[in-house]
Amino acid sequence: MRPRPLLPALLLLAIFCAPARAQTPAPATSPANPATAATQPASGPAVAPVAPAAPEVTIKGVEPAHPTVTKSHGTNGPDTLSVDFPESDIRDILRNVADLFELNLVIPETLQGKASIKLRDVTWRQIFESVLQPVGYTYVEEGNIIKI
Repeated sequence: MRPRPLLPALLLLAIFCAPARAQTPAPATSPANPATAATQPASGPAVAPVAPAAPEVTIKGVEPAHPTVTKSHGTNGPDTLSVDFPESDIRDILRNVADLFELNLVIPETLQGKASIKLRDVTWRQIFESVLQPVGYTYVEEGNIIKI
């Protein structure tokens, strides 16, 4: 049997046990000509360039893709809503508003169409009128049932 050489073990020991050396930063390059940075000789250990932080992007003026409804006790009545329904089916708008106000609602099968609405601090009656009037419909209150 031949004895193993100690050189690889000593190298590993030297690498892991040596005190940490401070790395010197690479010389700054001119942003006008970054190609010259690759041709300049390095004067110290290679240091990976630090990428600048990505800029924060904020998109303004984009409406949410889903309906937003906020119920409050506003100045316009005892119970009001703020609603945002972009490109929504009229039947879905009416059903959602009726659910929030716990209304009994009857909608005919003939009511079809889409609407985009964004209203603040309005009553359910104002929402119904705003959605139904452009398509030629209205609502009638019979006791506790709302019929379109």
